[in-house]
Amino acid sequence: MAEEIRNSTKLARPRNWQDFERVTRDYYAESFDNHDVSLNGRQGQNQRGVDVHGNDRWHDNRLVGIQCKGLNDPEFNQNKLISPSEFRQEVEKAKTFDPNLKQFILLSTAPGDTDLDALARKLTDEHKKLGLFEVTYHGWDWFEYELYRFPRLIREYGLATFIEAPERSDVAIQIGERFASYIELANREADPGNTISLQTIARHLGEPDWRRLERIRVGTSLVSDVELRELSETLGIDTSWLIDGVGKPFSVTRGIQHEQVRPMFRRIAAYDPKTIHIVRQASPPYEAAISIEINSFRYQVFDKTYTLQSHMGGGVHNSFDLWCLIIKLRSIYGEYGGRIRSYHLPNETFNNLMSGNMFPGTLLKKARSDTWWHDFADLAFNLMPEVPTYWAVLASATSSVRGELNRVRDGADPLNLELLRWIEAADH
Repeated sequence: MAEEIRNSTKLARPRNWQDFERVTRDYYAESFDNHDVSLNGRQGQNQRGVDVHGNDRWHDNRLVGIQCKGLNDPEFNQNKLISPSEFRQEVEKAKTFDPNLKQFILLSTAPGDTDLDALARKLTDEHKKLGLFEVTYHGWDWFEYELYRFPRLIREYGLATFIEAPERSDVAIQIGERFASYIELANREADPGNTISLQTIARHLGEPDWRRLERIRVGTSLVSDVELRELSETLGIDTSWLIDGVGKPFSVTRGIQHEQVRPMFRRIAAYDPKTIHIVRQASPPYEAAISIEINSFRYQVFDKTYTLQSHMGGGVHNSFDLWCLIIKLRSIYGEYGGRIRSYHLPNETFNNLMSGNMFPGTLLKKARSDTWWHDFADLAFNLMPEVPTYWAVLASATSSVRGELNRVRDGADPLNLELLRWIEAADH
């Protein structure tokens, strides 16, 4: 289905040569993982055949120069192919660029061309013998495909074009039904003043006309794969579910059950969470997990679970890992009253959250927050009479973590000792 949607639309070419150069700069900044990629000089200056330049950190940090061809005429002719002689002239200009290039790319809004590809290969072979740069030609069809990797650029430069469906296609109808289902699930049991609507989603997306979303909802607009992916990522919808109907409605990061403390912390921190929710089952097996609120529309649930229990073996190490993670999170996101909340949830509610069946925002706002994460972090739980079983088990787990902590500090576990030093450090 995703490929069918991608094929139903094309990206518009930039409106003018300035936008073409800017989107080229931004694309290569992302592609090279180097935000120092920059435009070369200003209009009217001798640019020595290069409009954009930067170092490609994925390929030995080599210096790459890009020439953007529209072509050079007042109408910004976007379909006219550059001639072989003009291509050679641009390559000659690039030889004067200082410092020396390792690759020269001529990027055109004209289509790809096998003759120009062959010329680029021939020039590269000649240059190798002379110790000069590699030569590459890319047409608009190549650049269009590459831009699908970066939805932000497509949106920022207004390149997405949409085709209104003359008839409601099966694909569009099914996607529209799932989009409507997302809104219904997100509003289930929500307070009247906190409901999600097409208008509020449009404002959140920066979409000027909410009726565009209405056409998606009722299946009368074919949309690009890139727009649907941006929509799902912005709203915390599972992308496979929205596009293909596979999986559950809400986004859950899966396949990380064996992830260690440091990569798990960095995974959470990468989202710059507004609030971190640490949830725990109120009944056996008393598993705990983490969900984060990124904004009022988007949550992310992580499917790594921690079983807080007192018996020796994997349970103790599992509890110790969660304690280490909480301590590091607390050092960055604040003490009690900061950006961290904790809850005990009925097992059915916990399982629905972890499966992606329920909107985390509604679920967590309805749940009653308690202070167990803070007491656990301080290792302040003690066994007391007449407390609920889940508190008694947590107190036993806390006691086990105390024992493990003493063992590590005595030098019995060098790896976890190094982990403790990382927790106490100020950096991430």
